Amino acid sequence: MKNTLLRRAVSAALVTALTLFGLTPTAGAAVVRLSANLTASSNNGPYGAGNAGDGNQGSYWESTNNVFPQWIQADLGAAKDVSKVVLRLPANWEQRTQTLVVQGSANGSQFSDIVGSRGQVFSPGSNNTVTLDFAATSVRYVRVTITANTAWPAGQLSEFEVHGESGPVDPPPSGDDLAAGKPVEESGHVHNFVPANAVDGNTGTYWESNGFPGHLTAKLGADADLSSVVVKLNPDPIWGARTQNFEVLGREAGATAFATLKARADYRFDPAGGNSVTIPVTARASDVRLHFYSNTGAPGGQVAEFQVFGATAPGPDLTVTNLTWTPASPSEADAIRLTATVRNGGQVASGATSVNVTLPSKGARDVTLTWQSSDPRVVTATGEVTRP
Repeated sequence: MKNTLLRRAVSAALVTALTLFGLTPTAGAAVVRLSANLTASSNNGPYGAGNAGDGNQGSYWESTNNVFPQWIQADLGAAKDVSKVVLRLPANWEQRTQTLVVQGSANGSQFSDIVGSRGQVFSPGSNNTVTLDFAATSVRYVRVTITANTAWPAGQLSEFEVHGESGPVDPPPSGDDLAAGKPVEESGHVHNFVPANAVDGNTGTYWESNGFPGHLTAKLGADADLSSVVVKLNPDPIWGARTQNFEVLGREAGATAFATLKARADYRFDPAGGNSVTIPVTARASDVRLHFYSNTGAPGGQVAEFQVFGATAPGPDLTVTNLTWTPASPSEADAIRLTATVRNGGQVASGATSVNVTLPSKGARDVTLTWQSSDPRVVTATGEVTRP
């Protein structure tokens, strides 16, 4: 207490001295609840890690029963100065003591203690809330490891809050929003919450899937080199915090199957942080899909804006010239020989490609020329076909 009073007195004297000399001290970054993605060592059925970040004290995470230790972890996305952890259980639960340690890490693999292991009492008299203050520590990952619980043989938390300095605002994603106004496909929607709402540039409208799993696909029209995907909800505070669990998938032009670009994970959406999640992605794709598995705030996946950032990928640029045929004036009974020259003026090879030629006659027929170009330096190719 004496040290605290002394620090306050010194701080006050410093501010006064600076003011006398015409200088105004700059305020530090505000200490706020930080947005984080939550994971856990295990879950007991539906009591997943996302429940501890949904802003609802009535829902909760619970680990596998009868196995200790167990942990729940917050990934802040980048190193932040953290100075407080708030842990909650449902307010109407009976008192219990959980033995736990709070640890921090810069890389997610090497952890050091921030608050040493001890029994923490969750009491209805204090709203079943435990607040742990400590000296500001720069970490990206904050982990609570629970080794005992006097009321249940598992780790339990309804809210896991990490507080610290919000730091500078993240820079806008690099590249263009390639999904804006583009066609979108879906697994299905409820009411009038249609997929086009997710690419209309308006966070006041949104798409909502008709249950789980549900997916939303932005069709970019051509391959793009992606840098990030941004998923937004309405930033109005009436939209309470929630955690959505989803993965990001992609498919290149010409491919049939989707590949995983970002593995399934919990993402917290909080109006206090803009209700927006940015997911770094390094991949090439023409179609980008969000595949939803759960949402602590609704019975379906929800997206107000689905933004895909990056740049259009280099591709082939094919032109057809020198299309000739023999005989010059064929009848429908004649065998026809077609020849075409194809030039690739693009930056990459075209691969196997075809040209369709329609003969303008009664019962018009299609004739196809096919060629292979595997070397991007090859700019011309010629093919022939004979068809009666």
